[in-house]
Amino acid sequence: MHGCKCIHRCILSCCNQTHTESPDRKRKVSPGMNQSEKEQVLRYDPNLWETTLNAFSPSILANSYMSAKLPRGWKAFSSVIFYEADGLQPSEKIAAFDFDGCLANTDVRRSGAEAWKLMYPSIPKKLQDYHKDGFKLVIFSNESNIERWTKSRQKAVDSKCGRVEAFLNLVKVPMQAFISCGKEGSGDACRKPSPGMWHLLERHLNGGVPIDKERFAIYPPPSMNSRAFLQ
Repeated sequence: MHGCKCIHRCILSCCNQTHTESPDRKRKVSPGMNQSEKEQVLRYDPNLWETTLNAFSPSILANSYMSAKLPRGWKAFSSVIFYEADGLQPSEKIAAFDFDGCLANTDVRRSGAEAWKLMYPSIPKKLQDYHKDGFKLVIFSNESNIERWTKSRQKAVDSKCGRVEAFLNLVKVPMQAFISCGKEGSGDACRKPSPGMWHLLERHLNGGVPIDKERFAIYPPPSMNSRAFLQ
């Protein structure tokens, strides 16, 4: 899983693009990416992803991912599982966050819905302030364990989804969560820093409301560490 700066690079790589552009123009390497992230972006097939996006329909969303059943309220599309909390509203203003190492302090050596804690105690108030200001709050997170743990996939799904839901119950603000299940180096269009999850939000999962790319926030913003941003 990548750290919180990855969400910044992910959004910067696509925030000035629209889905009317040639798919080939969506595969861009942004300054600051490490070698692994560059390879991830360059390996994904934008034309194939465009075809997949065009096939999106609520009727084809699944209640399971591969062999794992998803918790209530979660859906799967392509290599992404996603969740919309009760009370979530579409908005032209988006505040996007990574989960592990940004909103939540998690340990890769432990699994389970309870194996996390708040990254900073000020996070609930900060998120509530964004919500009051009209921002739709979104989580973008990589979780390759769901793909890699072929014999324990259900455990990986329950662990990640459980952590996200427990976090939402604690902060008491409606959020939308996208989790990419693709492996690192696989060329998966939705694994950050590839921009697939952002495309999915922008084109199909914001209630038809166009996103104002002059009015979005990322976590953390450029030249600012996470502690300064969330305190």
